Amino acid sequence: MWSKKAEKTAADRQSERHDISLRVRSRDLPGYRAITLDVSRTGLQIETEELLPTGLVLPLDLEFDHDQLADFSCPARVMWARPDGSDRRSRFRAGLSFEPADDAQRRSLALMATILQTRSEADLDDLLEEAKRLDPERSDTFQRVVGRKPSRMTRPMQHIGVLIPLNVTLTGYQWAQGCLELRFVEGQNPYSLYFPDCQWVTDAAVATGVKVVGMFATYGSEALRKIESRGDKRWRHYRFVAEGHQPVFEVLSLPCRPHPTHA
Repeated sequence: MWSKKAEKTAADRQSERHDISLRVRSRDLPGYRAITLDVSRTGLQIETEELLPTGLVLPLDLEFDHDQLADFSCPARVMWARPDGSDRRSRFRAGLSFEPADDAQRRSLALMATILQTRSEADLDDLLEEAKRLDPERSDTFQRVVGRKPSRMTRPMQHIGVLIPLNVTLTGYQWAQGCLELRFVEGQNPYSLYFPDCQWVTDAAVATGVKVVGMFATYGSEALRKIESRGDKRWRHYRFVAEGHQPVFEVLSLPCRPHPTHA
């Protein structure tokens, strides 16, 4: 069965939305399939015909209707389960946590999270209509910071934008031909994100080796307003944060991608 889509008509949207359909199947699911309610890099929430036992590990087959996402399989553990609570009968919800067994499954989950993040940005015009008027930055923040490593990290930033949960370590970056490559490692598994037409970077000399727990994405900051004169492009402001939303790394560029692009 196909994923549920947000109950929102096209007339309500101010920007184009690119839907991604996800089908979840498993031989251990009631009816061998479920309705996907929410999905992220670390897990998903599903609706089933029967109550699933907590602790059960399911072999899931994830099938996508998207040209950049190949179908893949990954085990997931049931972390909680309960009745739906709606007026419908015999429906149940469950939260599952992915338990990738190999590097291929980890890479597939990382790519899925990146594609879903790009899709989320299609609705930022609506989601941030009010929040984007607030500027969390100080004017002296918008520069590349160089120098010695500070004795302690700066205070947490106020954020606006879509939050993408992460659990990775930033190991380095490379800026070549206008494209910034950020390198991460998750456990022992390295991967990269690419930021084409990069306009601005903030690295307070504390980024390398820092554990990153999330990334905020927006196109409603003061830094973006400063580069609007450089062309009518879909600029993004990305903020990578550590525990407590401590700032780690910031980038202004076109939408990030899991693979490099060439002009």
